[in-house]
Amino acid sequence: AVHATELETARAAVMAGADLLVHSVEDRPVDDAFVELLLENDVVYNPVALMRLREAVGPAVRCNFDPSHLFCQGIDPLAAMLFLGDVIDHVHVKDTRINSERAQLVGLLDPTPHSQLADRAWSFRTVGYGHSEMFWRDFVSTLRVIGYGGVLSIEHEDGYMELGEGVEKAFEFLKPLVLRREIGEQWFGYEHTGAKAAGSPGLVDEG
Repeated sequence: AVHATELETARAAVMAGADLLVHSVEDRPVDDAFVELLLENDVVYNPVALMRLREAVGPAVRCNFDPSHLFCQGIDPLAAMLFLGDVIDHVHVKDTRINSERAQLVGLLDPTPHSQLADRAWSFRTVGYGHSEMFWRDFVSTLRVIGYGGVLSIEHEDGYMELGEGVEKAFEFLKPLVLRREIGEQWFGYEHTGAKAAGSPGLVDEG
């Protein structure tokens, strides 16, 4: 696995045999040759590619799920979560705000520095500052559907606010949304289709 944010570094890593890039290329737009290189070498960059890697390598390949890295690719995190299911071992909670006017001009593969917030097609945001409370209600509910009962790690990469304030706001936003109690015995008159007594996710600050 290689953490590469520059195109030529990522290209060199793939050519040297890397099969997993754990960050988006940000210094400039990727070219067609790089995309072809990724496809030819089955490099993981989306949920389908992750599952292909898992099929090739085995069950040791697991997923640290971060919806913010899916938003900026135009991937639906809820659909991805259902697709990956119990392959998800850990969850980061971080949001992404899409600047639609800018995205219409440059697309989502935007190499603009993160410090130039007004000029970027998208930016990482504290949860609730990119997508609505309804999305995050659906997010924690879908975690229960797939049976995830682990930690929700608050990750802060929001250029609009100070670290401590961002973490506090994320915690306060998520606190009333997280489902803490186990479902327990069925009490209504038809078969319950949700996950069986999924565990209770907790919130953790990863800074």
